[in-house]
Amino acid sequence: VIGTPVAKSDGFVTHWAWGIFRVNRIQTSFEKSKDLSIYLVDQNGKVIVHPDEKKTLEATDLSNNKFISSVLGTEVRKKQQYQEELLYSAAKTMYGPMVVAEISQAAILGPSKLAKEMSYFILGIILSLSFFFSVVFAHTLSKNLEKLT
Repeated sequence: VIGTPVAKSDGFVTHWAWGIFRVNRIQTSFEKSKDLSIYLVDQNGKVIVHPDEKKTLEATDLSNNKFISSVLGTEVRKKQQYQEELLYSAAKTMYGPMVVAEISQAAILGPSKLAKEMSYFILGIILSLSFFFSVVFAHTLSKNLEKLT
C-alpha cells in the first residue's frame, strides 16, 4: 500500500490518496542486470523493492550503508559517489522513497580499458608496418645507390 498526502498550494492537507500495488509487479521493474542494481528504499533506509527478492520481503534496513545514510539525512535530492569499488547514484522522489542505483567500477571502466588495449594494438600494427616499409624503402634506395657508384 502506498499513500501520499494531497495538499493545497498553502500546504494544508485536504485528503490522502492511496494505491494498492502487488509487489511482484513493481519488482519486475527493478530486476538486476549483470552489472547494475537498482532498488527503492523508504525515507528510513528500509528496502521497498530490491532485485534480491529476499531483501524486499524482509524489508532489509540499508541505513547502515555509508552512501544511503549520507543521502537520507540531508535535503539533497540527487547524489552520486564512488564507494568501495562501486558507483552509487540516488534520487529522492517527492513522495519520500529514494531510488538507488549501484554499478561496479569495473563495469564502468571496462569499455575504456578495451579502447585503450585496441589503440595499443593498432599502434603496434602501424609501427610494425612503418618499420617494414622504411626497411624496404632503404634497401631499394641503397641498392640503386650501389649501382650508381
